[in-house]
Amino acid sequence: MAARTGGGLTRSISKLLALFLLSLAPVKVHAQVEKASPLPDWALSPRDVPRRALVIGISSYQHATQLVTTGSDVSGVEKALRDLHFDSVDVLYGTGQTSRADLIAKIQAFASSLNGDELAFVYYSGHGTELKGTNYLVPSEGEATPEFPGSSWLSVEWMLSEFAKRRPGAIVLVLDACRANPFVNTNVEWRDVLDPAAPEPIFGDPTYAGGLVDLTFKGESALVVGYAAGFRRYSYSRLSSEPPTVRSVYTRHLLRHVTSATPLSLALARTEKQVPVLTSNAQVPTSLSHAAFDVQLDGTKAEAASVKEYWHYVARTVPLSTQVEELTQFIAAHPVSRYAPLARARLEAIRQGKVTELTVAVGDSQTAPAVAPAPAAKIEFLVGTLQEGAVSDGAATAITNAALPVRSSRFFGRRVSTILAGTKVRVLDVKSGSAKVLAPDGSAGWISGVDLADPGRVRREVTLTFSGSDEHAPVADWTPLSSASAAFGKTGGAVTIRIGQPTAEGAEHQAYVARLRSLRIRDYLLQLGAEPTRIVTVLQDAGTASNAASVSVGGVAR
Repeated sequence: MAARTGGGLTRSISKLLALFLLSLAPVKVHAQVEKASPLPDWALSPRDVPRRALVIGISSYQHATQLVTTGSDVSGVEKALRDLHFDSVDVLYGTGQTSRADLIAKIQAFASSLNGDELAFVYYSGHGTELKGTNYLVPSEGEATPEFPGSSWLSVEWMLSEFAKRRPGAIVLVLDACRANPFVNTNVEWRDVLDPAAPEPIFGDPTYAGGLVDLTFKGESALVVGYAAGFRRYSYSRLSSEPPTVRSVYTRHLLRHVTSATPLSLALARTEKQVPVLTSNAQVPTSLSHAAFDVQLDGTKAEAASVKEYWHYVARTVPLSTQVEELTQFIAAHPVSRYAPLARARLEAIRQGKVTELTVAVGDSQTAPAVAPAPAAKIEFLVGTLQEGAVSDGAATAITNAALPVRSSRFFGRRVSTILAGTKVRVLDVKSGSAKVLAPDGSAGWISGVDLADPGRVRREVTLTFSGSDEHAPVADWTPLSSASAAFGKTGGAVTIRIGQPTAEGAEHQAYVARLRSLRIRDYLLQLGAEPTRIVTVLQDAGTASNAASVSVGGVAR
């Protein structure tokens, strides 16, 4: 018995392996993206984007509470950025006083070091506040003078504007600031220390909002801002049970997650989840972003394959108006990618009128580049997790009907992103049981559960006729479809609805009538038990008679 069981297991494994290898073969009717035309000269030679950082810490104040963890915060952030291979890390910190003039000089010097395309990372640990919708950093001599806040405080928006003038690729601003109102109870030793047993913050002068609010930012650069506390909320240096030598509650968690393998957005999200747990919701961090999706802090990390594929797609896009849109979306998705400088240079050339036509070198000739090829003419037969396949201007698109994980490879790849149900994606390739897609956020990868209805493998087909030419004309007789209900309700196959050309007047009206007719038949099929994800609709089909419809059930392409 044992021998028979072992032999059966061996045969089962061999069969599974054979099926697995068979599934690797692409569906023959589909073109391969890798065989697309080469890139034009302007899209070649990606280059590293410089990473520059400014780390500011203020612990000594004349009119506000003293901060004891700032030194540890600054040293920890500086080390982390150097470990992430930043090209430069400039630090402004001392145990003495840091004046408003010191802040301005250091900020302007840092701004002048930016030459465009860089990642500019700025960290601030110290007091901050907000008054009448404007955010401020508080220097050592800052006073409680709300009538003239600009005389002793420093506007965060002004600081950002100085950086934006230099048009860096992305600005990252981390504000570990606003540990309650800094200008009240200055004689309380543990003013910014949280007692978890009594987490209620001490409110001071109601003139002050007590926390940094959302920023007003106008600039071409991508912007990511991490706040140690939510809008009009408080942050703390440490817990009452901790020594003064620890790092602040927010910074210690952020540094734990800022690594070469972790995108900034994920590091911020993890920090925002953990700090409220530690502080019993007394401190709730938050973040915001402007035209920024994927900001990698480590410039030595290899470019993801999905980013490279996305860039190849963008570089081949025509016409010029579409390429401008694609370039803009690429920069928003990957502002510090090695391809981002090429995208910005291309956009600038287009703005200046230096680009008159799109060409790409192929041998000794010049050929218009193609948009990343659609997976051939069968895209409209998609069923499963992708439906409503269509080709427009050479680009294949489809709609997701479920929340889908996007993975780096077809089998066992890492999760790249998640696409929500009802999302329109671009289809780059289709292979047995899966499809390679480009999501609106710029992520590219494989999704599973995708099939193609095979028109050549029809098991049952019926014809329906409409009693008139307009949108109100009903189906003359539903009996043929009802009689085939057992076939249409079976799982595993695909049901194809082909709507013949209506004889209504006008092309727009004809398309409208065809769409309504397909919806009526689809609803009837659902009542018969057909799976909604296995239904394909072909409108105004040339092979179907006018004012008629063909409904067939068959297999899928493998």
